[in-house]
Amino acid sequence: MLKRIIGVDANNGMLMQSQKKISNGRFQIKLINQSSELLPFADNSINAVLSTYTLCSIKDINAALKEIYRVLKFGAKVLLS
Repeated sequence: MLKRIIGVDANNGMLMQSQKKISNGRFQIKLINQSSELLPFADNSINAVLSTYTLCSIKDINAALKEIYRVLKFGAKVLLS
């Protein structure tokens, strides 16, 4: 089974840095320049969300958290650091 990772960041500079470090390996990785307050995914379509040192940089944290929970599948995990 192919595992896919989707990176979302509103900062294009951070996405460009990430793109340099991506290697084609066991995972298909897609980077999206998008704000977390309006995620481009269907309801209940995401298996897990990982947020590392990003919640403090989101303008409307309540909207972003609502979007995270909207797109997560039932029983999915949210990992915050």
